[in-house]
Amino acid sequence: MTRRGAHMLTDTRGILANTGGIAAMEFAMVFPVLFLLLLGVVEMGFVMMIDASLERAVRDASRYGITGAAPDGATRTERIREMVEERVARWLDNPSQITLDTRVYGAFDNIGEPEPFTDLNDNGTRDAGEPYDDLNGDGVWNSDMGAAGEGGREEIVVYTVEFNRPTVTGILSLVGIDRYDFSRRVVVQNE
Repeated sequence: MTRRGAHMLTDTRGILANTGGIAAMEFAMVFPVLFLLLLGVVEMGFVMMIDASLERAVRDASRYGITGAAPDGATRTERIREMVEERVARWLDNPSQITLDTRVYGAFDNIGEPEPFTDLNDNGTRDAGEPYDDLNGDGVWNSDMGAAGEGGREEIVVYTVEFNRPTVTGILSLVGIDRYDFSRRVVVQNE
């Protein structure tokens, strides 16, 4: 081996033997992954907190709705909406983003069922002109027989609350998720 080759071999061994800065280099490689993981944990924590707030809001509103009470100066519908907004508005830019839908049914079996109709051509679907029973009284056939409102004594009411909001940290935009859709549905029987 030539003197020059031996010198290069010694220099290479010296470089490989030098461990100064290895920890910094390892940290630089691991930190981005740990940071993304931390942001993901924070994001999921906020999502769970918002979801729990929505769950509580819908449960509280439905409990109030069960009683049939109407406060002075407001309708029952307005009070139910106000209760939902009080509990979830802090998570939204504008409380008007909240969609509150209440559907009334005569029995639990009717939830989500279409209004009955006579299938004249036996194709399994309701076609224009086929007779139907307008159970919810809105003058048109509906694929869900529930009537809008909070219902009366012993009627079944389905409360559905929905809204969407942007992600909290923005980290999920890396995978194409910019907004979350939140939805809760509670079924109760009025007193």
